[in-house]
Amino acid sequence: RQPVDGSRPAKTISAETTFDKDVSDRGQLEHALRDLTDRVTERLKTDGVRARTVYVKLKLPDFSLVSRQVSRTSPTDDVETIFRAARSALEKSHVESRPVRLIGVGLSGLEHPEPDLQLTLFD
Repeated sequence: RQPVDGSRPAKTISAETTFDKDVSDRGQLEHALRDLTDRVTERLKTDGVRARTVYVKLKLPDFSLVSRQVSRTSPTDDVETIFRAARSALEKSHVESRPVRLIGVGLSGLEHPEPDLQLTLFD
């Protein structure tokens, strides 16, 4: 077995939560989605990267998994942009009336932002 190399940059950032009781209420799912989006975006900013893809993972009471993703043409670290993408992915999952046991939000396609070029006075 190969030892885990913690020095390599992460390829994804994710967070998830399991509900005490299965949740069917859309408002409760969106509230959890907001909390998870805040957590992953905070980590994104701490790591100094931006994400191109936002995905949502849902586990249903029969333990089946549903996941959907939304990709952007340009990477972002903006929490509202990421939340809108996560909400869109949730809508694409088509679990409207089905109860959900677990919800997760993940970010992939991580990139370091391009450094701004700064010209000196004599350029």
